[in-house]
Amino acid sequence: MKQASAQTKRPQSTYPLLAVGEAAILTAWPGKVLLTPMKPAEDAWRSSNLQRVLRYSWRIGFDVGTPERMHKHSAHPDSPAPSALIFDSGVGAISIAREIRRLMPGLTLHLGVDNGFYPYGNKSEEELRPRIVQQAQAMMEHCGADILVVGCNTASTLALPQLRESLQKPVVGVVPAVKPAAAASRSRTIALIATEGTVNRRYTRELIEQFANGNRVINVPAPELVHLAESKLRGEAITAEDLEPVLHRVFHTAGGDQVDIAVLACTHFPLLREELDQFAPRSIQWLDSGEAIARRVRWWLEELELMLPDAPNTGRLITSTVDLTGNIERAFREFAPAAEPLASNT
Repeated sequence: MKQASAQTKRPQSTYPLLAVGEAAILTAWPGKVLLTPMKPAEDAWRSSNLQRVLRYSWRIGFDVGTPERMHKHSAHPDSPAPSALIFDSGVGAISIAREIRRLMPGLTLHLGVDNGFYPYGNKSEEELRPRIVQQAQAMMEHCGADILVVGCNTASTLALPQLRESLQKPVVGVVPAVKPAAAASRSRTIALIATEGTVNRRYTRELIEQFANGNRVINVPAPELVHLAESKLRGEAITAEDLEPVLHRVFHTAGGDQVDIAVLACTHFPLLREELDQFAPRSIQWLDSGEAIARRVRWWLEELELMLPDAPNTGRLITSTVDLTGNIERAFREFAPAAEPLASNT
């Protein structure tokens, strides 16, 4: 439990302060907060308001008395290791999973793949939003993860508010790296490479308006990169001819000769970074959000007071329907041993 520093000034009160809500009753005496859940402890902890109160109490030096299961993971050798579910419609989320594993080797990673609705990039918003929420929620319940990582730009731009409302757990989304690209560009011209849905979505236009900081942004729709990334994961070689149409849209369009940074705004695309760099007509920086997402997950683990073990538990690979080709299972073999379909059909 966190201790107050000598400089911390603790609030003093003659009477206890009562906070009564759906999740719990908080009784605050000078120097101590007692939590009495009105639901099972796990449900009480999911209350975002309760989490904020407790974190503030710890921060200003209060001693917080809670049920054992709500203490740090390190105090519970028999409790499940902290875990995150990374959700996508295909295998592109593996680029996010690798960044998280590199930064936090002890975090158990579950993978959720909505292969029954793949690819998301060519579906309408009206179709996608309820589907994303329903599938992600079912997969979170299936694996019991502490954090949901939406490893898909399309799903993030469409459904983050709805996911956070339905899950009452931390949800980390993928946002195209427009802001860091704009800050780093010397030519003040960047390319945004994404699926057609992401390129044309209002969310993306607003992101550019807010964070491009006067830089010119060339939108480059590249749906074929999704299929090429999945081909690479199956062991197929990617050639210059395969990438030529996309590279032409980046470098041989109005302003393309000034591009010095390309934002890879789909989690599939970093899987092709090596080939894009190799076959591009000149050297530029290829930027994605993977590292930033991993740092955000680490921040949430610290906020939730979850301590990581030295090594992760075995992750689970959850699909929305049967992986008939075995391609998903092969792609994620480094993280999970076998696919677990939620349903036999869509």
